[in-house]
Amino acid sequence: MAKRKTKDLEELISDILIQELDIERDEDLTPTARLDALGAGEEEISYIAAHLEHEFEIDLPDDAEKQFTTVESVYNYMRQQLRQLKESNQWTRHYSLFRTTTTILQGYDRSL
Repeated sequence: MAKRKTKDLEELISDILIQELDIERDEDLTPTARLDALGAGEEEISYIAAHLEHEFEIDLPDDAEKQFTTVESVYNYMRQQLRQLKESNQWTRHYSLFRTTTTILQGYDRSL
């Protein structure tokens, strides 16, 4: 597997939203932008959740999709989920992801 450049958490999530919703980063992707206004229906939000699970190698709770209302809500929800995993030490099975995400989360400790 090729090593990728470490991105911050919001940038990784933004990339997923841009890809799944086929939107422009500068024009459409603001923290307060509502996902439904960006064209996300239930199906698109399901794809976003699946993409997040794949990208971060985690399983999101069944209610995760209901939490995704704005771009910022996705950022905040994923920060919370990743922090909980980090604190519960469930990351040992994903050592390489743990190292990458620990680096990503270091910049967010103030907000976590």
